[in-house]
Amino acid sequence: MSNKSYLANENVSPTFVAVAKDHNISIIDAKVVYGQGTDDVEDILTHSRDTGAVIITADRRIKQHINAHDIEHNGVIRVGDSSYLKQNPEEAVQRLLSFDKQMNDTTRHLSYLTDWAPFDMG
Repeated sequence: MSNKSYLANENVSPTFVAVAKDHNISIIDAKVVYGQGTDDVEDILTHSRDTGAVIITADRRIKQHINAHDIEHNGVIRVGDSSYLKQNPEEAVQRLLSFDKQMNDTTRHLSYLTDWAPFDMG
């Protein structure tokens, strides 16, 4: 079970979100909450700041948004290729579980999902 809550940005596969929920990960799909075309700065980063959720995104501009606006957030996991989450949702969730287990403080931290080894469930 996950220790953190997550917010999946609009470019994150709904398949990944569904598999994450199947693993009891607390994850919200930004498309459901904010609609398609969600503004990263005003919606996603602010949501992270206000709720403590870690952002999951494939948006290559997220680091620019963070640097330009200096908005507090609870951490960002950037996926290099959004198709990875759709094509390999189980593996991606295992990597997220590994991240969740290993990271204690993600405040203002940017991680890449592919940097984390899959968590051994056995």
